[in-house]
Amino acid sequence: MRLECPSCGGLVRPFYREDEWGLKCEECDWRKNLPSRPSESTRLEWFKAYAREFLRREFDDCGVVKVVVRGPRGPRGSEYVAATVYASDHHSAIGPDGERVRGVEEELNELASELRVPPVRITVQPAHLAD
Repeated sequence: MRLECPSCGGLVRPFYREDEWGLKCEECDWRKNLPSRPSESTRLEWFKAYAREFLRREFDDCGVVKVVVRGPRGPRGSEYVAATVYASDHHSAIGPDGERVRGVEEELNELASELRVPPVRITVQPAHLAD
């Protein structure tokens, strides 16, 4: 699944609130409200698709080779979505003391909370491990 805007080709972000739910483009004014509440599996699928593309764009300057998003993993109740970014320059993707990864993780976890899906944990690996 790809979340791509039909108008401009930009990244489409899912949203889920008490009174409305749907998809909206981050780059233009395109928006689609859904007539019924999406299921948890649909929200999880949206989140994983969004996270995959978001991470690819966020770490683009580090030579991203591959992004894998899996999950949920872990024991019930403490589940998480596992995201692995394979990058040529994995040291700059991680950032000093892991700050860059933590910042991106926080952004995605805000969306996870809004969509009521498990939070994400991001790991960054060297590109040669991406087989």
